[in-house]
Amino acid sequence: MTTLSFAEQAQLAAAIVATAETLGQTMSAAAAELMASDLSEYPAPDIIAALTACRRELTGKLTLAAILQRVQAADGRPDPNEAWSL
Repeated sequence: MTTLSFAEQAQLAAAIVATAETLGQTMSAAAAELMASDLSEYPAPDIIAALTACRRELTGKLTLAAILQRVQAADGRPDPNEAWSL
């Protein structure tokens, strides 16, 4: 299992805030830090790619669920609904 270092989580929190701002949303540092902590078990390149996808695809607010959906899609595994239908 990958765990991001404290410094990597701080950088990720900053990237989350910046992504939220590009979507017209204000996000507190505390909220971004919580999201970074929740995402810390995933590889950094997958998280960064997910944030990029969020900036390109989302028209509403940035949520942890939106980021997770894109991170999990990067690993090639189906989402729970898709897996259930299989």
